[in-house]
Amino acid sequence: MSVVPAFPTLSQLLAWPTEHLTEAADHWEAVGGRCYGWPTRSGETR
Repeated sequence: MSVVPAFPTLSQLLAWPTEHLTEAADHWEAVGGRCYGWPTRSGETR
């Protein structure tokens, strides 16, 4: 019989690093801006 791993606690989840998610969002917003001319969150306009 296999053992199901326990879920992480809330404090463990909150301690997980999330910088990579912000960096990824910034990257894809920049790609979208270059491809489609969309303004980014930083307030840039065309």
